Amino acid sequence: MITKMKIFIIFGLFCLLLNCSSQRDLLRTEKPDYYNKIVNTTWFIFDPHNAETLVGQIKLTESGKVVGDFSKLLLEKDYSDKLKWSYANNKIILISENKRFNYSFNIVDNFNVNEWRDIHPVFLKYNTVLYGIDIFFSEDDDTNTHWHSYVAVTDVKTSDEIRNQYMAHEKEKAERIKAINNKWKTINRNSLKELVSYYNEVKDNNIKDEVENTIHVQIDNKVKKYLSQKYSKYAKYINSSVILQDGSEFCKFYELTLRLNVGARNSHTGSKGSFTIEKYSDEEILLSTKADNGNELGFIFKPYKNKLVFKNMVGAGKVWDYDSSLIALMAARVNLTDYPAIEHIDYELLDQY
Repeated sequence: MITKMKIFIIFGLFCLLLNCSSQRDLLRTEKPDYYNKIVNTTWFIFDPHNAETLVGQIKLTESGKVVGDFSKLLLEKDYSDKLKWSYANNKIILISENKRFNYSFNIVDNFNVNEWRDIHPVFLKYNTVLYGIDIFFSEDDDTNTHWHSYVAVTDVKTSDEIRNQYMAHEKEKAERIKAINNKWKTINRNSLKELVSYYNEVKDNNIKDEVENTIHVQIDNKVKKYLSQKYSKYAKYINSSVILQDGSEFCKFYELTLRLNVGARNSHTGSKGSFTIEKYSDEEILLSTKADNGNELGFIFKPYKNKLVFKNMVGAGKVWDYDSSLIALMAARVNLTDYPAIEHIDYELLDQY
């Protein structure tokens, strides 16, 4: 019984090998150019974003074996040091010994590296010798097919050249980034022009955040100086808290539209919002603003000790009641109290203060 079972297994394996062999012969007959391109060719395969090390180095042999280093091309739980290839349904099939996944090896037709949206720049000069490689994989019971896209060359000299150029590129990039990061120590923290320029240059996220925080501090300081000088009569209120009638703080007075109106200028059109601060009644102050789109809005406050109590809004030809004013105020909170976008900071004005 055991002998018969062994014979059956051996016969099954023989049939499988025979089928794979006939399929490879079919490829050789139907697509001889394609067969000669891929078989007995060593494929040096790279991740399109990182050329420091090869993802794989494989050769499809005439006997059906795949030789080389293909460990990173297979899923981790499916790794085997034995890999074969066959041809079926117009695809090169990779057969892992574990057979947990189905793989196919596809050379991209009419591959053009310049059409890739995201690829390391070192590959761009090798467009004429570079191949696109897609490796598809799926489990037997999975209807979804997944894939990884790679780039490859077929000679070791070009492969080494790509890696060397990648390392040189990354070294130069690291040195450039280091120089840019070190430049932060020399930036004039009081100059918004310098700060904005450096913000657009630096890539390090931690430094970029620090620069942005410094920009915001300078905008606040310079806006308050501007308002104190231009509206000296109301200077004592510039940094006062705006409170609602329930006693909660909404923002600082200079933050309510003033920071945007003073600190921003549309970099595309040159337009700028305008505002006035004036007496509304014997006990009330009116802050009127006019955005660069022409919309006008007014905020009425009653000074109380060192605070400004929000009373209501005026606009669209009417005086709004408190509840309606509060709803509008809360809905527009972010837009009313935000900092100018980096590209629209009016540093030409602010750097005068």
